[in-house]
Amino acid sequence: MAANMQIVLAEWRARTLAEYRGAAVGAELLTWLIRLGFSSDVLQAAHLFVGNELDHADMCWEVYSAIGGQDTDILEVAEGSLVLHQGHGSSTFKRVILATLDRFCVAETLAAPLFRAMLEEATESAPRQALERIVEDLEAQCALGWMVLDEVRLLENGVVVE
Repeated sequence: MAANMQIVLAEWRARTLAEYRGAAVGAELLTWLIRLGFSSDVLQAAHLFVGNELDHADMCWEVYSAIGGQDTDILEVAEGSLVLHQGHGSSTFKRVILATLDRFCVAETLAAPLFRAMLEEATESAPRQALERIVEDLEAQCALGWMVLDEVRLLENGVVVE
């Protein structure tokens, strides 16, 4: 196998793992938000985020397989990479703020132009389809963090959210 194809395979495998990690940390955030009594709108946005990340992981794995990756390859996820580490030892509310800023506001917002650039350069059908779906979901993916922070501001000011 050509060295370039090994790099491409490694990237799609890494993308699959990153999407699974995104789903796991999104699910953890969703649990925290439920525990803290966030509004149904925010909870539904977090739930959508998790579902999108799982769909993205499946599509990335399909691309990996379509371009020659082995379906029997094991996706080993590094221990500790499926949890939100921000603010360990702090209150859940403070951890939500820190994790949201880091993983959802900054990371998702920075990822958006990168995925758009990847889509512009994609010529093969399987990668292009996966990237089209990821780009289609970008607005909702980026919005989650900002929704959470908007509600944090309301909660800190004693506003009841419904």
